[in-house]
Order: sequence, then C-alpha cells, then structure tokens
Amino acid sequence: MRAADVERWVRRKALLGTLAHALLALLCLVGGAAAVLIMFCITYVVIFIFNWYLPHSHATRWRISLAFVGLLFVAHLWESRKRAVEPAVAPTSDSDEVYLVDVSALMRFADISRESPPPLRTEVRFLVHALCTGPRILLGTASHLHAAYRLAGLDVQGCAAVVALLLEAEVKVPFAQVRSQLPGLDFGKVFSDLRRLGGVLFLVKPPEGLLLSSMAMAELKGDS
Repeated sequence: MRAADVERWVRRKALLGTLAHALLALLCLVGGAAAVLIMFCITYVVIFIFNWYLPHSHATRWRISLAFVGLLFVAHLWESRKRAVEPAVAPTSDSDEVYLVDVSALMRFADISRESPPPLRTEVRFLVHALCTGPRILLGTASHLHAAYRLAGLDVQGCAAVVALLLEAEVKVPFAQVRSQLPGLDFGKVFSDLRRLGGVLFLVKPPEGLLLSSMAMAELKGDS
C-alpha cells in the first residue's frame, strides 16, 4: 500500500474523530445546560413549597437554588477526583497477548468500587450520582473539546509512518523496532496521537509493542 493511501486514511480518521467529538461537545453543552436548568427549577419549586412554613423572599430562593446547583458541581468534581484513573493491566482474552485496560474507567462506568459498600452508602452514592447528572454532562463538554483539539493537531505524517510499518508487518512490532526503523519521529506525541486516533493496539506483554487492529487492517487493505 502506498504511503499516501495510509496518510489519507489517518487524515480521514482524525477528521471523523474531530467532528464526532465536536458534535458530542455541542450535545453535552446543550443537554448539560438543560439538565442543570431543570435541577435549578426543581430546587426553586421545592424551596417555594416551604414558604408556607418558613416565609422567605424570591431572592432568597434564587440564592439557595444557585448554591445547591453549585454544590452539585463541587460534589461531581470531588467524586471525579476520588476516582482518579489508576492504569491497570488486565487480560482481554485467552490469547497470548495482553492489552492495556483501564480497569478504573470500567469500574467508574459500571459505578462500582473494589469493595462492596454498605447498602445505605450505595443508595447515597446513587442519589448523588443522579443529582450530578447535569454538571457531569455539562463539564463533559470540555473533555470532548480537548479531544477534538488534540485530533485536529494530530501528527498525520508521523502516525501514518507507524501505521504503514504495522500494516506491512501484520504482527506485533516491538517499540524498540518501531523507534529503530522510524528515526526522527517525536514518539511521545506520535504514540499519544495513535491512542487517540484508535485502530492501533498497545500490547504490554513483553516485548511491548504495537499491533494494528483487525478492523483498521481491513479498512486499510480495502482502501488499497
């Protein structure tokens, strides 16, 4: 396959990823803002109901509602910090290869912890998780914008050179071999870009190396 074809594939994949993250950022912005507004209105109505027992002004209800929504943002950030990513290695199949899997991310997605919490704690966590839906979606805008920005600034030529090498090999290529065969590349940026681009597997079983996914290989061979 020609180098130009590989470079075109990388450029197209980066463009699609950039557009996808930009669209997701827009959806997060609109959906998150709507969810936060709904939560603010619900809080305002609940406080208004207590006006029958504890009279207060319209301005007071606004302040309390704003403070409650602000606390939801703080609670989400605090919970996100507690669940900081702890990279871990876990086998994904019974094959000889082992893939790098972010176990913490999977646990966050499933909303579970390493130790089963008491039932009351689980219910409280679920309630906080539900209340923080708006802030979580809204703040997700920044991560999608960052991903779109990184993909837009992808080192297309560097990534294409590595992808072409992997396509030609069709097997795992150790990192040392990649560096020796492609001198002059900024491998710190290229490897980071490849992780964001997708289609390249980072294998951690010694010798550590790279391998094209079967889907990426099929797409590239189909373009040739």
